[in-house]
Amino acid sequence: MSSSLEKLITVVMPLRNGERHLAPAVESVLRQTHWNLELIIVDDFSNDGSAAIVDLYARKDPRVKYFRTGSPQGFYASINLAMEQSLGSYIKLMRQDSILSPEALESTVNCFKKNDQLSLVATGYQLIDEYSEPLSSPQLATANLNAFPVYGFEPNRIHYRGEVLSSCLFPLTNLVGDFGTVMFKAGIEASGFDERLSNLSELDYFLRLIMKGDFYLMSDNLVELREPSCDEGELCLMEGADIMKMSRKYSRVIEALGKSEGDFIEMALEGYVSRVRKLLDAGKISEESLRKASDLLERAAMERSTHFSQVATATVTSIFEGLSLDFSPNKIANVKNPMEEAGSRSTTQDLVDMRLFTYYLVKRLIWQEKKTESRSEAIEQVLTKGAELNPTPFAKPSYSVLNR
Repeated sequence: MSSSLEKLITVVMPLRNGERHLAPAVESVLRQTHWNLELIIVDDFSNDGSAAIVDLYARKDPRVKYFRTGSPQGFYASINLAMEQSLGSYIKLMRQDSILSPEALESTVNCFKKNDQLSLVATGYQLIDEYSEPLSSPQLATANLNAFPVYGFEPNRIHYRGEVLSSCLFPLTNLVGDFGTVMFKAGIEASGFDERLSNLSELDYFLRLIMKGDFYLMSDNLVELREPSCDEGELCLMEGADIMKMSRKYSRVIEALGKSEGDFIEMALEGYVSRVRKLLDAGKISEESLRKASDLLERAAMERSTHFSQVATATVTSIFEGLSLDFSPNKIANVKNPMEEAGSRSTTQDLVDMRLFTYYLVKRLIWQEKKTESRSEAIEQVLTKGAELNPTPFAKPSYSVLNR
């Protein structure tokens, strides 16, 4: 057991209707070999039995601190609230349904002690199912691993900030680690998670931390992450809005790395379009389902004035309609502030915008496929007719053909 003189570690756990796996998650924190910790749980207005479970642990252990929002605020708002209440020298992020190994905090904080220039450390993880059973072959082959990053860095060595920024921005990919695998120094990035970003907020925050120090990836699997049950299609659509915001937010970093904003968008969109095409081919999204977003529009109107929602939707939709006619990175790069009001619009409105945007993109992809198929059929017909008319493969063409 670690001495109470060890630096305080804050474990941040955002919570929303997590009663099923909450108890083992909390217990895994309280049984850490590094005893000097605080577990800050922010309950984002859960309507299940989560509050009663947390209250039980808080009564038995003063290290558990519980906060509850008065209305749903969102995942990243809950994290920011927890970090505002933090007193620790280090912050460990944790999902409400994950499980830490007993030595997770102690092993991770030792990396910081050995390398003072580090700002962020990530660990390996074991993927588990809803029954807490390890996922292994052949189950891993069918697990939804796309929701978790594929590590792109060699473990057990320091990776300098320039290397990490370049690798994660070109193309835009989270190669650092899943939310539940990271620990970072407190206070070096005070602005918190960007709540305007829906799908890339974690990567954005990690990159801002990396700009203040270096990165270390541990090879040890110190956390068990639950197999994700989120809608992959919806996550993919939201990433489209985030790409545009990130292109502006990191414009100076992109320039410092010797690239242009157009380069950044082109590489990011290539991956985005590829994922949309896979979802389309797999039947997870369709032209019809994307176009019908009336339920989301109604919710957006409830959160904002009807006039605001209509104006915002009409403005962004008109821009995306234009882009769909010529879906090229250069054209998108030249559009000034396509998400100009993103800072004030709700997540619901962003989702509406991205569904509409992806609707036009899917129409474009379908049109391109049909055009390619038609062209292939036409070529095949010409070749077939040519073979019938000219059975000799190398017959000399007539004079009239040569002089057309």
